[in-house]
Amino acid sequence: MELIVDDQAPIHVSGREHALTGTAAAAQEAVRLALDCEELGWDGYWAAVDPGTVRHSHMLTAMASAAATITGSIRVGTGLVLPEDGGPVRGAAGFMSLAHLHPRRTDLIVATDPDAAHGTPFPGPRLTTLLAALRYEEAHGSPTASPRIWLTGQRAEDAAVAAAYGLPFCLGLPADHLPRPDFLDHYRKFCRTEAGPGAPRVALALRIACADNPDEAAALQALLAWAEPPTATARPRTLVGTPDRIRPHLAYLLDLYRPDTLAVSTPCPDHALRIRSYTLVQDLVTGLRPAP
Repeated sequence: MELIVDDQAPIHVSGREHALTGTAAAAQEAVRLALDCEELGWDGYWAAVDPGTVRHSHMLTAMASAAATITGSIRVGTGLVLPEDGGPVRGAAGFMSLAHLHPRRTDLIVATDPDAAHGTPFPGPRLTTLLAALRYEEAHGSPTASPRIWLTGQRAEDAAVAAAYGLPFCLGLPADHLPRPDFLDHYRKFCRTEAGPGAPRVALALRIACADNPDEAAALQALLAWAEPPTATARPRTLVGTPDRIRPHLAYLLDLYRPDTLAVSTPCPDHALRIRSYTLVQDLVTGLRPAP
């Protein structure tokens, strides 16, 4: 099973009130995280879509480009949101420039607009336009780039679209998500393998904050409770705890969804805490991986 660091560090435009970080600072942190995780033995780094960056996919490309330049072998991915008002082609050229510079190492994670009106159908025509633009850029640039194009979502409809287009599918799974492995079974059964390379392939995206002992886990829990205030009906979006506490939950999810790729984000507020969490998660997954 492939292990991916899913970096959802918030990026905000300079000058915005209460700005946390700009593009340069985010790219610097991406380099640190990608280098450390490559040294740990992770397989890839994604600068993925976060609520603070959904309007600024070019920032994600800058983070991924910095990470790809400084690392040697891991896969590097960037997020791209298909907006309601069109314009999916704008992101194609920037991503393919990254793919040309780092052939056979790049992933594009395509998401829908989280601010779209409820009930809005998945933008099939815009996805078609984006894929056509990517193929054009590849044919006229570097045919050996061979990027992997993912579709990400949380709904059965998203998985069905990925199957129809022959794309790998990334299931974004909050900690309070009700188990729905059935639509992944449907995706695997009906995915058009002739439509594109790399499919069917399933990634499971989880938020995990892991600490060495109960006291450190409690401190992380308190920090996340401030960063992710719970509602009356929702449980936390992040699995938090010691390895012994997280192990049965993670084992259940891996057995239920049978992912080919596990993409892990950790909302730990400090770089050292994030690396320690990724180290503990890697140890957990290594112990839970089925024998070849």
